[in-house]
Amino acid sequence: TNTQRTAAATAANMCRNVPADGFPLVVDMVPNLTQLLSHGDQKICESACLAFARLVDSFRDSPQHLQAIAGHGALSRLVALLRPGEREGRGFDVGTSTYT
Repeated sequence: TNTQRTAAATAANMCRNVPADGFPLVVDMVPNLTQLLSHGDQKICESACLAFARLVDSFRDSPQHLQAIAGHGALSRLVALLRPGEREGRGFDVGTSTYT
C-alpha cells in the first residue's frame, strides 16, 4: 500500500502547473486517476482528488481540455465523493487536507 500511495502522490505532484502543450501527456492517465477515485485506501483516493484539482487548475482556461479531464466518469465520481450519503457504502470521506 505504501508503494501505491507514493505512486498516487507522485501522479498528483506531476499534475501541478502542467503547461498547455503537456496536455497530451496527462490526458492518457485520466482513466487511471478516475479508477483511483474508487480505491479503498483514503490516502490514494485523496491523491487522485488532488491530481484532478491540479489538472483543473492547470487547464482552467481551456474548456476543451477540461471536458476531456471530466470524461471517463471522473466528474460523476468526484461529485459522489462530495456527497458522502451516496458513497456506495464507502468507509471514509475525503479529508479536508485534500483541498489545501
